[in-house]
Amino acid sequence: MTIEEIKNLQEQYDLVETQSQINSGQAWLMDGKTGRRAMQYLKSGACYLPLKEYYDYWGNHIPSRTKVPKGTSGSLKNSQLFWSEKEKYTAYFSKDENAWGEYIMSQIEKRKSK
Repeated sequence: MTIEEIKNLQEQYDLVETQSQINSGQAWLMDGKTGRRAMQYLKSGACYLPLKEYYDYWGNHIPSRTKVPKGTSGSLKNSQLFWSEKEKYTAYFSKDENAWGEYIMSQIEKRKSK
């Protein structure tokens, strides 16, 4: 999955502004709610870190995506994995508050049966 494909999906789920704030470093300088939301999206894979490193308001280092291991929070690979599984991202962004938990439980059951 390419960055362009990820951007198209981010647009469908109203993540363009958040990804832009992460890319520019603004997410780390704004109110705490914005930074926490950005971190949540980085962990899930809905967003990815930029190529440039930043520091937050408190001086904490925010690495670039080239400085984090592939497949971990903020990496492009993590984002590619997230967006390549439609069942996963539709559950994550579902208005049904139980959808994400049900998705997680289904993944646990799949692993148990292996």
